[in-house]
Amino acid sequence: MLSKSKSLLLSLAIASQSGLHAQDYFEYVDFWDQANFHDTVDFYHEVEFHGSVLLNGMPLNMMNDMLTMSIDSNYFSIYNNTKSIDDNTMSIGNNTISIDNNAVDISNNESNIATNSASITSNASNIAVNTSSISINTQSIADLSTAVNSSSGAGLATDVASNKSALEALGTVIRKDEETGAIHIGENSLVTVEQGGQQLLYATDANGDAIDINVTNGSDLLVNGRSVMGSISQLGVGVQKTAAMNAAITALPNYADTGETKCGLGVGHYSGQSALAGGCAYGLSEQVTLNLGASHTSSGSTDYGVGEMDSTIYRAGISVSFGAPERKNTSVATVNQLRNENIELRAEVSRLKKLEDDVALISMQLRQIQTALLNVSTNDETFSLH
Repeated sequence: MLSKSKSLLLSLAIASQSGLHAQDYFEYVDFWDQANFHDTVDFYHEVEFHGSVLLNGMPLNMMNDMLTMSIDSNYFSIYNNTKSIDDNTMSIGNNTISIDNNAVDISNNESNIATNSASITSNASNIAVNTSSISINTQSIADLSTAVNSSSGAGLATDVASNKSALEALGTVIRKDEETGAIHIGENSLVTVEQGGQQLLYATDANGDAIDINVTNGSDLLVNGRSVMGSISQLGVGVQKTAAMNAAITALPNYADTGETKCGLGVGHYSGQSALAGGCAYGLSEQVTLNLGASHTSSGSTDYGVGEMDSTIYRAGISVSFGAPERKNTSVATVNQLRNENIELRAEVSRLKKLEDDVALISMQLRQIQTALLNVSTNDETFSLH
């Protein structure tokens, strides 16, 4: 901003350009303090009027340029001030947000302080309880020590010795082979050992030879909760049903003449299980026959633990004959000849039958004669038949 004296000089210069004299200007500007002005600037030595205005020996136009630069500088300062004001406004907004956040944090801290105070009170109570428990335990330990060291505690030493003996005996019942890692239960051992990702189980006698494991006295061997013996029993029933169905299905026709269809039923029975089958055969030609059939047991399918055996079996097949069939040409004459020969054979059979009857009759008569002769020999010892 221009000083008061510089502003007056600028106004004087402008008035001079307008045709006013300096003294008239001073009289025109009634608010101006001329004495103060003369104290500040020697007007009569600084400004001369020779058709142009000089300020400190400087032409007015040059002074105008300098003043213009000052004005521009003031504009720049005003811009910076405006920007600073905007920045300050933003900082004030940020400070307001931070104040709000701090207020929330203060509230949370107050809540946490209250919680911590309650926890401290609770911990103090727990410490008091623990202190009491420690005191009780200390007294119990002292009482136990007294009992052990007194004559009445002699039984404890006896119990310790007894337990030691029992543990040593248990060591002979259950022991581990450090070399193989096998665990032996009993002198005639039941042995178990992990090997190859599997837990093996077997039994040995006193000599270390393998012996059978017999699950008895009503116990059952289970695998994944299923009875092993039950599964084996059910598997046996399934085999019996299958055998009955196979027996039934084998009774069905397998062959038919060309263009002929043969159908049949079959029944099978095995070990108390029964089955019924049905099927047909069809002759496509003299060499090719198709057949199909099914067999079913009414007792249903059988679950044997790891699978199920169905109650029905099916079959379908094709039969092929190789080689040309032997053909027989039979004439009418041959048939008649065979008929006559058959008649002759029947007649011969009749004759032989009659001869056989005659022989039987003669044989009977001979036996009668022999019987009679024996009777005669009994009555007359001198009579004999040779």
